[in-house]
Amino acid sequence: DEYVYPAFPFGVPDKKRMKPFSKYLADDDGAIHGQVRITLNPDVFLRATTARIFTYSADPTFNEARPAFQEALTALLKPILGDEETRIKAATGIFGGKPPSWWSPEDQGEAANGQGTV
Repeated sequence: DEYVYPAFPFGVPDKKRMKPFSKYLADDDGAIHGQVRITLNPDVFLRATTARIFTYSADPTFNEARPAFQEALTALLKPILGDEETRIKAATGIFGGKPPSWWSPEDQGEAANGQGTV
C-alpha cells in the first residue's frame, strides 16, 4: 500500500480503487480491473538481481507481440549498454556524477535472465 497505487493509462491515479489497494485486491468479487503503478527507487532497476518486472496484457495480440518488442528494444539499447565504457558513461549521467559504491559496470544480462549472479 505504501508503494503501489491503482491507475488509469499513463499513471493517472484511479481513486475508486484506492481503498488501500491491498483491500481492493482482497475483495471477493473475483475481478481485477485496470492498471497499477509500483513506485520504487529507480536505482534498484540498475541491479538485475534486485528487481524484476513482470508484465501482462489482457490484449492477447499485444501480449504475444511483447517478446519481439523487448528483443527490438534490447537491440536498440545494445550500443549504450553493450560495453563497459558506455555503461559507465550512462550510469554517470543517470546518477548525475560518480556512480555510488554499490554500482558496478559489468553486463547484467545473464543475471537478469537468471543465468548468473551479480
